[in-house]
Amino acid sequence: MTRVDAEPAQAPPLPGIAVGVIDASSPHAGSLFVQGTAGGRRFDDVHGAGWRLVTIDHDLAPLDPAASSWFASIGGRAVTVPDDDRVYRRWFAGHDVTAALQRPDFYLHGTRAAGTARPPCWITCVPG
Repeated sequence: MTRVDAEPAQAPPLPGIAVGVIDASSPHAGSLFVQGTAGGRRFDDVHGAGWRLVTIDHDLAPLDPAASSWFASIGGRAVTVPDDDRVYRRWFAGHDVTAALQRPDFYLHGTRAAGTARPPCWITCVPG
């Protein structure tokens, strides 16, 4: 049995998504997102499936109440990655981003680049 905190196994790359519900302006949109851990368990086992705004930014600005309410209404949750998660920390550092919006199929809708004032990518797709 493989430990959940072990380094990820190498797998052949899956094809990305080029069109559809993605932020086409984000360089990582349509890529399959990584699977880290939370409390020694797989991230998805702890936080479930669905829209997840995953961030390493503990100071992520509070979201507009209307956007936050809409995001929750579609099952969305914002999750800050624990400081000790090597998989996510390495991925965020390697891609120079601080937030990623994971779709329910585990592909990325988009990301927020480190050091930018741009709001998290999903705010741009909130209806209204």
